[in-house]
Amino acid sequence: MASTVLDSFEEKIYGFKLMRLIIDGGTEVLRNIVQNIHSGDLHAVLSTHYRALLTLFNKRKIITQPQWDKMHPPPPRIPNIQEFDITLLVILLRNICGLSPPSTGWNVMPCSTDNSCEANIVRIKFFRNNFFGHVPETGVSRLDFEAHWVEVSLALRSLGMNQVKIDRLKAEECGEKEVK
Repeated sequence: MASTVLDSFEEKIYGFKLMRLIIDGGTEVLRNIVQNIHSGDLHAVLSTHYRALLTLFNKRKIITQPQWDKMHPPPPRIPNIQEFDITLLVILLRNICGLSPPSTGWNVMPCSTDNSCEANIVRIKFFRNNFFGHVPETGVSRLDFEAHWVEVSLALRSLGMNQVKIDRLKAEECGEKEVK
């Protein structure tokens, strides 16, 4: 818990930087994996897997209506992978990209020795959920920031993110405008 206004502000900056790494970096690498597995026309890929996706939407309730609408917008629009978030990208990676679950499965944080692509995809999902999906506040202490930064960076680098981008996100200044 922050003891001063300045401490609280600094913790918000650490939280904001970590959020950018996880959300911006994680979304980018997951998009790239989907595009590398299914290069070409996203609309055609989603059409090819329509029945599997429809089951996830209608019967299993894994895909929400807003996610479905992003994958299947009304004509003349076509799906745009830039609109897909981490959750939707993980659903696609798990269900239409031919990946096998890590040894712990898709819904358990993998052990630290598992550095497979699938394990790192699960890590990104967990980082997003644990750090920003289900938290009461956005502040992160400096010690936690440094530890989490290393952990998240390792997963992102393993999935293809350039270290220069990671370093740039950490070094970029941010201030009151960004954390309010």
